[in-house]
Amino acid sequence: MSMKTKVIIQLIAYLIICLYGGYRFVMKVPATIQSLMVPILLMVAGFIGFIGNVTKLKKIHNDSSK
Repeated sequence: MSMKTKVIIQLIAYLIICLYGGYRFVMKVPATIQSLMVPILLMVAGFIGFIGNVTKLKKIHNDSSK
């Protein structure tokens, strides 16, 4: 499996994690702040992973086009 394929799979996985966290954040009626911690953590971690993989994919694309 090439590095580009691995990065694309990771990109999709982090996007799913971020969207799932956003879904739980919006759809769950918060009783306490502790019940909101997991969706917020999922959104933040998914977003950071998504942005990191986008930059890695751009770097791979730029290196392969040289």
